[in-house]
Amino acid sequence: MVLRILDVPDLQAIPGSREDEDTPLGRSAADVAHLARRLDSVQYTLVTVATSIRRDMLRVIGGDDADLPQSHGVLGSSGQSLDFLVVRRTELFQTLERATGLHQALAAAQPQAEQRPAAPVQEEKLTAPQREALEAVATGRVTMSDSGTQRPMRVRAAGMTVDRKALDALFRRKLVERDTSTSLFVGQTVRPTATGQRILAAATAAAAVAPPRSTAPATSATRRTR
Repeated sequence: MVLRILDVPDLQAIPGSREDEDTPLGRSAADVAHLARRLDSVQYTLVTVATSIRRDMLRVIGGDDADLPQSHGVLGSSGQSLDFLVVRRTELFQTLERATGLHQALAAAQPQAEQRPAAPVQEEKLTAPQREALEAVATGRVTMSDSGTQRPMRVRAAGMTVDRKALDALFRRKLVERDTSTSLFVGQTVRPTATGQRILAAATAAAAVAPPRSTAPATSATRRTR
């Protein structure tokens, strides 16, 4: 019940269980855990007593008990103990149920820690060969095929040259993927992933706004002397 209501895997994960018991949440968490363990202990004892009573009753019913009067006394005493344990279990369950509900409300009322926005993920820039390979893939003319031998898969690009190491790097970075709707024996088209398309678009836009490099020879400044 406690784990279900508080949505935790165990009693040690109860909200506030790691805090000082002098705090309201820490003291409430300790009380809930203590009550839960007491209820488990009573339940275990109840099952043990009930199992013992059932075993003795079967012996009496089957006529296997050599001393019926003594067994009757033990059964009577055990029956009273069982009644007491049932009452105690009910009381503990009700108390634990209230304590768990109060703790849930107390935990929800605690001020949440200030959450800072996550820093944007810095994507690794493309090298020149990787960018050229990604541009070639974006044309839809790069394919890969496998002849079934020990040789590595063959890369074909109609009218273009694709650096194999750069293409492998794009696969490792999950910037490109193969179209698996066809067989490798026939050939699978290599296409950019959504991330690859975004990085390629950003690289293309950056290249478009970059100022052209000056090709004029550098001139040396002449220092004037007085």
